[in-house]
Amino acid sequence: MVIGSVADAASERSDPVSPGKIVFVNGVGLGPKQLVRNQAKDGQFGTGAGGTVVSFNGIAAPILSASDTQVEAIVPYAIASRRLRSQNVR
Repeated sequence: MVIGSVADAASERSDPVSPGKIVFVNGVGLGPKQLVRNQAKDGQFGTGAGGTVVSFNGIAAPILSASDTQVEAIVPYAIASRRLRSQNVR
């Protein structure tokens, strides 16, 4: 797996992440070969899609979709009071 960039989903720029922001994680080997879209349950998205999990400072992020080359995730609100130290995809 190789992470190439993390970008704001709206502007497609690599701006700093902030709680609640939807981001694209671009790279290779990030998730399943075919696109998997997560379905909201009771108004919330799960933190995994197609075996892919994204975390910020160890906090799992809700996943909107995942594929081999791109994951769309929501930066968790729980990082609001913390400085971002790490972003991980597994």
